[in-house]
Amino acid sequence: TVTAANAASASFAIPASTVVTADPSWDGVIAAPTLANVTIPSTPTETFTPTFAIEIGSSLALSFDRGVRILIPSQAGKRAGFVRTGIGFTEITATCASDGQAAGDALAANGDCKIDAGPDLVIWTKHFTSFATFISAAPATSSGGGGGGGGGGGGGGGSTGSTAPSVPTGTIAQNVTAAQLASLTEAEKAAPWTDPTSTGAYTAATAILSTPTIDIDKGLLTPATVRFCTTGALIKGVSSTAVYYCGRDGKRYVFFNEKLFYTWFSGFSALVTITDAELAQIAIGGNVTYRPGVKMVKIQTDPKVYALSRGGLLRWVTSEAVAAKLYGADWNRKIDDVSDAVFFNYHVGEQIDPADAGL
Repeated sequence: TVTAANAASASFAIPASTVVTADPSWDGVIAAPTLANVTIPSTPTETFTPTFAIEIGSSLALSFDRGVRILIPSQAGKRAGFVRTGIGFTEITATCASDGQAAGDALAANGDCKIDAGPDLVIWTKHFTSFATFISAAPATSSGGGGGGGGGGGGGGGSTGSTAPSVPTGTIAQNVTAAQLASLTEAEKAAPWTDPTSTGAYTAATAILSTPTIDIDKGLLTPATVRFCTTGALIKGVSSTAVYYCGRDGKRYVFFNEKLFYTWFSGFSALVTITDAELAQIAIGGNVTYRPGVKMVKIQTDPKVYALSRGGLLRWVTSEAVAAKLYGADWNRKIDDVSDAVFFNYHVGEQIDPADAGL
């Protein structure tokens, strides 16, 4: 399977021996996902707001004879669709039978389906194009007026309700299988299934409680048994100083720097050293991102300061007053620079306005 990480924190996986059909002018390159702008036309009964959009593959239409898996972080419960050359925005309404290769391969030619995977959304597809997740609402309507003169009555009027996607609620413990539940810590069980700080109101304390571990931050709920890698352990090899986190999926995750490490752990007392040969048997799953609620971050080439939510979601802190409300009078000492080289681990969501911070 060929897997590509990307600048939008989404990822895709193409199974081996997949046949790609494309225009003869295609150069054979499949580009990793990049953030995109997608316009979703409104209907008489609904208006649509994109929450995440990526362009993937090529500017030319690419079709596959096998299912390709696209993972979009922190978008569980959202509606989704795509734009393809010559075709307007099309909603993906089919729910996948499972999050597995067999379900993807069973799709019709150029077909799609979607399924939630923990806090993330997975799209199985047989084509590449621009994909977007979105929410919907009924368009606002003005109230009718009327009446006048002495004692004249007022006219009727009203507004329609909103249509919202079905989003799982409650705690993580209430939304997982028995096997997953048995592997969770008490803090993980009590954490909300959907991070409440990903949109709207934000407090640092809620962000911290909502993401108690790196596994929850990355949506790792299904346990895997891998030698030398126990869930939650800190490990390193003999010949290197690099420290890794063992995820619930049996893979090791990289701490890019010490400042990031200390947003998750208070020290290295639990660090276990294993042989280099043992370390090599554990696949790398990706990079650890900053723990939500502990620090704010900024990108070296971007003056904006961001608070974090689950899954590496960045929310722009729109003013110094908002920063002080969220992180105290010393807020400017709680900002770390994130290298442009690892920005692909993060993605930008809604900004935090004064009202979102309780001002």
